[in-house]
Amino acid sequence: MSDRVRYLLRYPDEVEYFRLRYGNDVERNARAFTDWVKSLEFFVWTPVICRPEHEEFITGLLCILYIDGHINISLDNSATSLRNEPGTPEELLGWMKRTGWYAPGIKRAKRKK
Repeated sequence: MSDRVRYLLRYPDEVEYFRLRYGNDVERNARAFTDWVKSLEFFVWTPVICRPEHEEFITGLLCILYIDGHINISLDNSATSLRNEPGTPEELLGWMKRTGWYAPGIKRAKRKK
């Protein structure tokens, strides 16, 4: 699998160029990618599988969605896998309750018998 790090949008001029080059494609695909990322379980690494000719667009699109606040993700060192992260303290608390974490102030969900 190729290293997609070179397609990450790190600087404002890279973001601006990407938006100019792929603006219509971003609009067409933003909802589907946002919904896909938000459907992933928190803190689970998921491969981002795509054809080599789409790596630049998909990597850039994920960056744009992150920058615009539609998703909250982490990428691995090669930018080939992502992890959905809680975007708010409430999402984190909900995840902690669902998965059985305990900390002061967290009431565990009652277990079904």
